[in-house]
Amino acid sequence: MLCVNIIAAQETKEDTTYTENKIYLLEQVDEVPLFDNCTISKGKQALDCFNKEMNNHVRKHFNYPERAREDDIQGKVIVKIIINTDGSVTVTAVGPDFGSILEEETIKIFKLLPPFKPAKLNDKPVPVSYTFPIMFKLDNTSTKKKKNK
Repeated sequence: MLCVNIIAAQETKEDTTYTENKIYLLEQVDEVPLFDNCTISKGKQALDCFNKEMNNHVRKHFNYPERAREDDIQGKVIVKIIINTDGSVTVTAVGPDFGSILEEETIKIFKLLPPFKPAKLNDKPVPVSYTFPIMFKLDNTSTKKKKNK
C-alpha cells in the first residue's frame, strides 16, 4: 500500500496592506486564486474549494517513483507554490536527505496545475504563496516483500 498525506499548512495573518512585489498568503487576500471548478472567490467556502481542488489534483497526479520504492526512500517533502498575478505557478520543494527523487516528483505534480484565476487584494491581482507537506510513505509489507525477493 502506498500512502500520500496532504495537509494544508496553517499560516498566520500579517499586514494585508497592498504592496507591489509582495507575495501574500491565501488568508491575506480578498479573493483566493480559483480553479475552474470553484465559483466562489471570497471567504471560507472559496478557501475550502481551493484546498479540495488542490488535494484532488495531487491525488490524481501522484506517482510514487519506482526508484524511490526500490531504494526505500521515504519522507516529507515541503512544497511551496507561488500563484503569480497571471495565474501561472512557480514551484519549489525541499525533501528528506537523499530524497531528491521525491522532490522532483513533487515539482512535476505541481507543474501540471492548470492556470488559475489570480488572487486579488483591493481589486488588484496579487501573487500568493501556498505551502504544505506531502508525505511519501511505503507500507512496510511492500518494502519487506521486495527485500526478500
